[in-house]
Amino acid sequence: MRKQWICAAAGSALLLLAVLPAGHALGSVPSSESASVSAGSRLSSPAGLGKRLIRPKKLPDAFIQGDYARIYAQLSPELQASFSAAELEQAGTEFFRDTGSLHLLTKVDLSVGTQYIWANADAAKGLMAVFSPDGSITGLLLKPLTPHPESDARLTRTAYRMPVTGSWFVFWGGTNELLNYHYPYESQRYAYDLVVARRDGTTYTGDPAKLESYFAFGREVVAPADGRVIRTLDSVPDNSPVGGTTNTARPFGNYVVIDHGGGEYSVLAHLQLGTVKVQPGQAVKRGETIGRCGNSGNSTEPHIHYQVQNSPEPGEGQSLRIRPLHGKEPIRGEFVRGMGRQG
Repeated sequence: MRKQWICAAAGSALLLLAVLPAGHALGSVPSSESASVSAGSRLSSPAGLGKRLIRPKKLPDAFIQGDYARIYAQLSPELQASFSAAELEQAGTEFFRDTGSLHLLTKVDLSVGTQYIWANADAAKGLMAVFSPDGSITGLLLKPLTPHPESDARLTRTAYRMPVTGSWFVFWGGTNELLNYHYPYESQRYAYDLVVARRDGTTYTGDPAKLESYFAFGREVVAPADGRVIRTLDSVPDNSPVGGTTNTARPFGNYVVIDHGGGEYSVLAHLQLGTVKVQPGQAVKRGETIGRCGNSGNSTEPHIHYQVQNSPEPGEGQSLRIRPLHGKEPIRGEFVRGMGRQG
């Protein structure tokens, strides 16, 4: 279940086609920057390049060195139909002026290819590209970024595990908008969207219209740390993942809020209808089951929305950057287990 999105790079009239898996926004915050278009046609190989294909990790260097002819020749026919070589050069020259070098943040294997995300040293500019198996560039986005260094520097007092068991995939998570579409929104800035996926990014098998086809649906969701349950909701129906509508009136769907003390509250959202196992006032231990993964609320397919915030009301107050119990902070494209990142 894939969608394509046209994104406008700020400060430029250039439209760049970005291919993303399973929809741009799994979670509660609506995306205001993207407009849905119909699925693309079959890709053809880049013509006339032979061995001169730009390797994915060398794409930022090609932009910085002004090698726009090679970049444009490597774009898929769909991208070339969207803008001219001159438009690409104009936008790229403006964007990469005084940008400095870019470093690779993550590499995400998708069913349509591999997505790469880079950012410069001050996290003010980012580059996203999707390379198909034949070397074509099928997705491209040059994006000015707005960092939030003050809140990025403050971690939660409590260390938290991921609220899951087994292996899960970080669909959204990190400290810029290319890694985490929640990031521009203060109330959800450090939220995670977690799905269960194969190594190629596939999140279901069989009929995509059936909730039971999704690997995440019905999986256990657990408390990320010791605390006391203060709010629950367990009355929101699960959405159909194909042809249905999301519930924007109840964006978090079924949820559990846990008070961990010190003004820190975890929110576990989009739970399956009828599976919330805890009640307000109940003490819970880290790793204790609180419900099961569903597709309730403003959700396009089964996943878990997880965040820690400084307010007991879901989506209010400020989202807090989570101190991981074990290992480094997971970001988009990584597989995680309940106790930390998966190698």
